Amino acid sequence: MPSLFAGTDELICSVLEIQSRGQLNNRALRIAPLPDDKALHLLRNLYEQMAGNVPRRIKGRSAKLWQCRYATDIADRHQSQEMILEKAVALLAKRGHMPGWFNKCPVGSGITDSHSDRSRAVDLVHLSDDTARLIARGANVGVGGVGQRTEV
Repeated sequence: MPSLFAGTDELICSVLEIQSRGQLNNRALRIAPLPDDKALHLLRNLYEQMAGNVPRRIKGRSAKLWQCRYATDIADRHQSQEMILEKAVALLAKRGHMPGWFNKCPVGSGITDSHSDRSRAVDLVHLSDDTARLIARGANVGVGGVGQRTEV
């Protein structure tokens, strides 16, 4: 079964007029903001592509999507500064020092099958009133790249 995100790279590259996703890692590449109509067209196409990738019957772990939680274990494999920061935020939030903060929010795990999109998660989430601040890190967070921040 294809990934939830199958075909989205091609749509993004087409609109940005680049050959491949790998070019997005080129720091010298300058991408101008998209005009509103072009951005809206891209969003509609991305939505249609992803909606077409969702199976008729969603199984398993997908019931836990968008449920924010604290992941506070710090194992030896969690040595990156970003991971330690995330765990520290979760520990402080869990103890009441950072209300509304969470460090794990799965967004795509298990939608298409148990093997695709297993690590799709927002790394830090801050919920307050009617605002959600989403902070993701890593190469797979989208066009914005490492540390992309989105407010909804």
